[in-house]
Amino acid sequence: AKGRILRCNLNSGTGFSLERDGGTEPNLKGLYRELGTGQSKFALYSEKKTDILIVQAEQWNEDLIRIGEKNPIDALKLKSAWVSAAEILARALTKLEDLEPGEVEPQIKFDRILTESGSLPMWSILISDRLDNGAGFAANFSKKMEFERLLDFVLNNYAKKLLDHRHSDKCSDSCYFCLRHFGNSQIHELLNWRLGLTLLRGLSSRGDLRVLDPELLGGLFRAKIEKDLIRAFKRVGIADARLDQDHGGVTGISKNGMRIRATFKSPFLHDSALEASQDEVAVRFCPYLMHKFPLRQEMFLRQRVSQLT
Repeated sequence: AKGRILRCNLNSGTGFSLERDGGTEPNLKGLYRELGTGQSKFALYSEKKTDILIVQAEQWNEDLIRIGEKNPIDALKLKSAWVSAAEILARALTKLEDLEPGEVEPQIKFDRILTESGSLPMWSILISDRLDNGAGFAANFSKKMEFERLLDFVLNNYAKKLLDHRHSDKCSDSCYFCLRHFGNSQIHELLNWRLGLTLLRGLSSRGDLRVLDPELLGGLFRAKIEKDLIRAFKRVGIADARLDQDHGGVTGISKNGMRIRATFKSPFLHDSALEASQDEVAVRFCPYLMHKFPLRQEMFLRQRVSQLT
């Protein structure tokens, strides 16, 4: 479909202080220049009319994380998943149509979806043609059959390359083989192929966003995450930290003798305590961001242990 892409720069919400140039230089007279002071605040924007593909969620379960989460890690996971899913779709589109990576531009936009309890704020994916007035790529995949062909290519072909152990064992979040390229360097820290693929599988009904996909958590990547979790256990004073061969995850003994069990969960569920009994506390983590925020995960573990033991 045809649409207008509006990009707005609010200068981190503070706006720009601009004033018309009153000088005598012909090429500058009447133009605005930034003074850094003044009462008037401006936002800068650009506009482009081109072909657009928009991908939205039909529904979003009540127990999944959402926009506006107080926990910054949950908010980051959600945005990272949508940004990464947009990049995966765009990368797959270029491979399917034999295009250069810059021919289409993926991004996300703030949107709303309808749920049983009303309107819910949520991200959506927007993929547009780079050229003004469009080249037809995004418009073509806006058709139902063509979009299903694109999604099938992502989940059955492109996903195999991402899940190949030669890539998945080495790539914790993103690399130049999967999602990164020079044109998206500003969002490299947000890109995470596991989060993006999980979201696309869930939105396509080929997965459940409430369930951790075991295919995405395996090999050397899982071994590294489990080692990091064992070290976190030891740093917060949990003794006998080791892998739980029977139930999965990591277990240990707190100072008051209670067993602590840490397991992995879907990235779209909140970090929380699973259950607490007389002799055991079970805590669950999203494994995909633990390597980026080890201190925060350690603090979360320490808080849960102190609250529940």
